[in-house]
Amino acid sequence: VIDPQDFDVLIPRFGRKMKYASKIVEHFSKNMGVYSTGSSEGIAISFDKMLTAQKLEQAGIRVPHTILVKKPKEVDFLLEKIGGLPCLMKIVTGGLGKGVQILETYSAAKSNMETIAYRFKSSILLQKLIVQDSKTITDMRLWVVGGKVIATTVRSHNDGDFQSDFAFSQTERNIKITAEERKMAIKVAKILKLDICGVDIMRDKDGVPYVLEVSANPSLSGITSESEVDISSKILDFIEKKVAKIKK
Repeated sequence: VIDPQDFDVLIPRFGRKMKYASKIVEHFSKNMGVYSTGSSEGIAISFDKMLTAQKLEQAGIRVPHTILVKKPKEVDFLLEKIGGLPCLMKIVTGGLGKGVQILETYSAAKSNMETIAYRFKSSILLQKLIVQDSKTITDMRLWVVGGKVIATTVRSHNDGDFQSDFAFSQTERNIKITAEERKMAIKVAKILKLDICGVDIMRDKDGVPYVLEVSANPSLSGITSESEVDISSKILDFIEKKVAKIKK
């Protein structure tokens, strides 16, 4: 029998079974009264890229235009709705950038969408491609802990490789974020009720930032050494203060 008095905090760290993880978090936080650094709702939403885009857009966060595709029967119509080619294709759920492709031609769009939808039986997201000046695609991971951005790393992906996890990115380095980007990341964390999360932001060629995705389970790999910020210590400091405040 689990006694909630034996626990001060729940720090969700999970693999692929996000829906299951969200239920565990919900049980501990809502049924047993144990503080969790991530809400069950935020975990479930962040795992679903379409739900994430919808939730953030409803709250006034700038996200790329996105549409959900169940069965790609009318490819011309779908491409027209997203604003034409090139565009981005993503699998609705998943991480590490798997299933993310830039579609540049009609034949590639039709073939790839049909493969994902019919062979792998997965829903698809088509997303307006954010145009950047360089051929090297760059985006930023902003770490938000306790309502503050504590570290930021820019990731570069060469040759159109959109795998966005640190384990797959080509280069990693610090970057100075704008006040707007900082506010966006903090607001995203607040909307999803995530005290710890990674918010991925990309700037277009005019410097306008868009939120791409949110990770309720961000990897520590790479960012500590590249950002020169001890992420783990920052997290523990926040949790200690949070728990002490709760116990008062």
